[in-house]
Amino acid sequence: MALRRGAHGDADRRGVRLASHYRASFADVPEFDNLGPITDLRYPSSDVTVFRLTRESNVFYYFTGKTLESDKKSFSGSRGWVKDLKLYGQPIKAMDLLNTLLNNGAQHHYPFILKDVGGCIEEFAYWLGLEKIRRLEYKDYLYV
Repeated sequence: MALRRGAHGDADRRGVRLASHYRASFADVPEFDNLGPITDLRYPSSDVTVFRLTRESNVFYYFTGKTLESDKKSFSGSRGWVKDLKLYGQPIKAMDLLNTLLNNGAQHHYPFILKDVGGCIEEFAYWLGLEKIRRLEYKDYLYV
């Protein structure tokens, strides 16, 4: 089943599809059968912002970028590939962003909006006295 663009959020030219929940081929466990339906959509080309409050909601992070339409194989669900990454408005490489998120213990579920709202988040954080997670450049050895 497919819905056209605009009927259910902002999807790419394929629209939104109803699909079975992802199940890894190696997960040969009966309890993993029929996990239920999901909505499957890929984001259109757009500016994006990813934001998350973390710890005791006194710390935050956000990054921005641009999605690109891609037919690259990926898991079903809401998804998109992001380029031109910026952490707090400053360019950042994907490995540095990943390292920053992982080594700061950032959760992996977060709001995602198809617009650059970094300035709004900066003001929101200022008025609430929030602290940014620290940027950590990638190194090929253990951080301590």
